[in-house]
Amino acid sequence: MKDNQPKLKQAILHRLAPTLFRWREGQLPKTNHAQSQNQGHGRREQRRLLTQRVDPEEVDWPGAQQVFLLERRRERHGVATEEILCGVTSLPPERAGAPAMLPLVRGHWGIENRLFYVRDVSLGEDACRVRTGQGPRNLANFRNLAIHWVRQVGGHANLAATLRRHAAHPCEAVALLQSETG
Repeated sequence: MKDNQPKLKQAILHRLAPTLFRWREGQLPKTNHAQSQNQGHGRREQRRLLTQRVDPEEVDWPGAQQVFLLERRRERHGVATEEILCGVTSLPPERAGAPAMLPLVRGHWGIENRLFYVRDVSLGEDACRVRTGQGPRNLANFRNLAIHWVRQVGGHANLAATLRRHAAHPCEAVALLQSETG
């Protein structure tokens, strides 16, 4: 969850507040917290996750089963940064306690960065002025199709470079499309 949901963030922090001290002191059951450490790409990263069961009404989020707090500490080139993120999930603790939730939360950002960021930045989705009827959904489907085509069919990893290439050489793009569909 980003900062564009201030009431939800406040509700999550309010719900987690009673357990934060016990978490910091290491006095919680293992099912309520987890941590991991990774090193790569010139940085070290430590993640700590705290989860708590909730009723959907407590946080005013349909289907909410758990809320969580993720604490990330990164060190890159001797510079340390800390970040605390809040989240909500429909997964019950029986299906995904904190140890199982930690890799899921990390995987979520892979989807965010690999799909939604690309749709917004490379394909300008947020700047699109189509807002009514089936237009937004149809355009989102076309964007998803373009991303899939470039990555899977076209064999290119860099969507922005591929879009620039095909914008400069549209006949090449049409020929490639025809060879894949025909």
